Amino acid sequence: LSEKWIPIILPFKILCLIAALRAINAFNSRLVYATGHPGIALSNTAICTLIMPLGFLIGSKYGLEGLSYAWLFLFPIVFLIATKRSISVINLNLLEYFKNLISPIIATSFMALLVELSKILLINSSNEIFQLIFYCFIGMLSYIGFIIIFFKDFLLDVKIFITAN
Repeated sequence: LSEKWIPIILPFKILCLIAALRAINAFNSRLVYATGHPGIALSNTAICTLIMPLGFLIGSKYGLEGLSYAWLFLFPIVFLIATKRSISVINLNLLEYFKNLISPIIATSFMALLVELSKILLINSSNEIFQLIFYCFIGMLSYIGFIIIFFKDFLLDVKIFITAN
């Protein structure tokens, strides 16, 4: 990509971080619907609808970076509120909830670190397709390898869950 894309790098990185939270947050509504509490999903959406636009209004005065900072500072709050309210229907607290996310978070961090380190190796490569394939391969191997080596119990739980259903 050319120099004109440089201003979008920071907002894109911020939005990638938030995308991870949004992916996890998607399970909240499924949880409350599955347990017969659709009103919680509705009120979670209302909370998001009240909080996020205020951030967008303020952030828009500072351009794309301002909007991305609105996501960075406000969506984690919305996420925590919605998650706390959603997991209460299965008598789970936030600490227990986040304990279950430790394995994937550590594995993802390890994967990101290895992909970034591998960029040093390919700094002079002009073949962008090769770079993309290489980084994806490194990411996949590092994530799967990390889980296999350090979180065997997690894999056993997944296997039990899959075979039980």
